[in-house]
Amino acid sequence: SWRASRMAMRMTPVSDPAYQSYIAHIAAANASLRLNEPVEARRWIADAPPAFRDWEWHYLRSIADASTRSISMDSASPARVSFSPDGSLLAVALENGAIDIFDFPSRLRVRHLTGHTASVYSSRFAPDGFRLVSCGRDSTMRLWDIRTGTEVWRRNSGGAGLADVAWSPDGRRIAFSSWDRPEKRVRGFVALWNANDGTQAWRTEFEHKPIVVVR
Repeated sequence: SWRASRMAMRMTPVSDPAYQSYIAHIAAANASLRLNEPVEARRWIADAPPAFRDWEWHYLRSIADASTRSISMDSASPARVSFSPDGSLLAVALENGAIDIFDFPSRLRVRHLTGHTASVYSSRFAPDGFRLVSCGRDSTMRLWDIRTGTEVWRRNSGGAGLADVAWSPDGRRIAFSSWDRPEKRVRGFVALWNANDGTQAWRTEFEHKPIVVVR
């Protein structure tokens, strides 16, 4: 309780290792919030020793989570989320290689897409809201039909690490960004793919830097 916490702090020497750990956790949480890293801040807050939690702990916890809704994930940790164009569906890319689709108003899962064999880096809805493209650590891109939950096509993306995908406004093209290591050098690249048949239409490379975000 708050009173017990206050009493514990009054009775604890400043040099006590447990109290020093609490102070370090509070400082780290505060620094994370200043850097706009609320997830990291919540981790520090949750791990702060309970015996010393006082007003500053409660204050940081209150400003670290401003969410109005939450969805419990019981299958794997989420890697990235995205909304359908009309905001009715939420796609959650998971570290176990699956993608969960939720009806956002009810927060009920309506689709569980499986196929990727490693963590899904990104999944994004097409402008029509019926298709979803994803890319993962298994170096594949996949197009899904959300209405049936089936995989339409699968292609080797050519990426060697973190990647991202985005749709053209007309839904005809998919932009993909990642990096590879030709001749043992990191080289970022961006490629355009035809959404209809999964053929690559264009690609350009950038020296020395991974390209891990595309819009």
